[in-house]
Amino acid sequence: MQHRVGKFLIAYGIFLLVGGFVGYAIAEETSTAALFNGAFFGVVMSVMGILLTYDRQWAFPASLSATGLFSLTFFWRMTVRIIEFDLHTSNNMYVVLLLALMGIVSTALFILMIKHYRH
Repeated sequence: MQHRVGKFLIAYGIFLLVGGFVGYAIAEETSTAALFNGAFFGVVMSVMGILLTYDRQWAFPASLSATGLFSLTFFWRMTVRIIEFDLHTSNNMYVVLLLALMGIVSTALFILMIKHYRH
């Protein structure tokens, strides 16, 4: 099962990488944090997935923790952007939709990983 989760983590890393580029483009190239974080953490999660496919057991709890934190962060950032949109300080709803998608994917992977976690 570790190999399957590892493959999901590699795909998740690519998803984070693409999400960072899309977030940068949606924010009209003003959000370098989206670009940097998407690239950096996308590569980190892909490497963790590769490590899991090579039976590095310590990579599973590290990936599980990171995925959980990413889920919380995406939903927190989504809430902040909704409030900004509601207060008319931001007019870009596409960022909210991207953060929602990233939060949903992160949470789904987190739940999958919890189901397959063995102490």
